[in-house]
Amino acid sequence: VSAAIQAVAEGDHSSSSNATSLQFMTGASEAAAEKVRIDSAGRVGINSTNMGSLDEDARNLVVGSGSGDQGLTVYSDGSSSGSIFFANGTSGAQTKQGQIVYEQNNSTMLLKTAANTAISIDGNGHVTHPLTTAFKVTQTSALSVADGHTLFSSNTTEVKDVNADFSG
Repeated sequence: VSAAIQAVAEGDHSSSSNATSLQFMTGASEAAAEKVRIDSAGRVGINSTNMGSLDEDARNLVVGSGSGDQGLTVYSDGSSSGSIFFANGTSGAQTKQGQIVYEQNNSTMLLKTAANTAISIDGNGHVTHPLTTAFKVTQTSALSVADGHTLFSSNTTEVKDVNADFSG
């Protein structure tokens, strides 16, 4: 058999307990093996069978077996964006309060909070913080000894450029 769907008891079945997982199995030239599981709590595992063992705050969708390299790909065309949204409601801005967005057309990664861009990283690695005003701070300090000679002197300049237009 190179594919199967089966319902499997998650424990002892009785009139008061009948938790069941649904398992999706596929194979090429080998016997079919489980690739996707939906457990009785509604959690989905892709190449994972132990969703209930992971942290309860983030185990509704588990991708990977925990062995070797694992990954998740958001695939979009070159003129569109790929996104992961975090919602706290089902209408308006509630549907996208937090976002991780990759804009394919300009090679820019956006991190959004409260539905606004908090950090933007362009294809050259320039980081901007649109919610923060640009500022430049210069600090100078010196320590002198009693005879008037300078023992230590330092000049520190910090520049934060939120527009990525500083080239100095």
